[in-house]
Amino acid sequence: MNKPNPKVLRALHLASELSTATELLSLGLNQVANPKWNAHQPGGAFNQLSQGAERLLKATFWVYESSNGRSVDSRFGSGASGHAISDLDERVFDIYVSESESLTPYVRELVAEARSDSYWRDIVLALDSWAATSGRYRDLDALRGRTHQGDPPWASWDAAEHRAITEAGGWGNLTEEHLIDSRKRLMLSFMRWWHVHYRAWQHGLVGG
Repeated sequence: MNKPNPKVLRALHLASELSTATELLSLGLNQVANPKWNAHQPGGAFNQLSQGAERLLKATFWVYESSNGRSVDSRFGSGASGHAISDLDERVFDIYVSESESLTPYVRELVAEARSDSYWRDIVLALDSWAATSGRYRDLDALRGRTHQGDPPWASWDAAEHRAITEAGGWGNLTEEHLIDSRKRLMLSFMRWWHVHYRAWQHGLVGG
């Protein structure tokens, strides 16, 4: 019986993982695109977005480290304390900054714009907070009698959206258009981040 080629299997697993991440991010962003999404429980959208971002970041980080002959601790980014989305994001963008130095200004500018985006820090913090067990199971824990201190896991997302409304000039006369515009600003931040990953893989910043 012929054994599967390890390189082929690796490529298949990688393709499947990236496809899953893409599907999760697409589903989450479609939910968030609705201006009334957070009138309902936002957990559904955060489940999709946090899982999609984590899968994309981990696949990117693992492939880069592997292609440079380094192994990754299997325990990194797991456990009840969280899934290290913010840490992963920093590590991966450090890679992009370093690897893009020899590429065209276009790619370097994409990386710089995404990294300096004023909304992304709050967005990734919300994804990180939600991915932690204490974030995802906040309501279930409350039903079991466990109380939580502090803000809900999506508080930083709300803060970013409130800031976007301010920048859109909406608080003096808040309209649906202002709400839509503020949501678009956060969506653009997320899409800019995602586009950088697409370009990074396309231009070989990750390795393989």
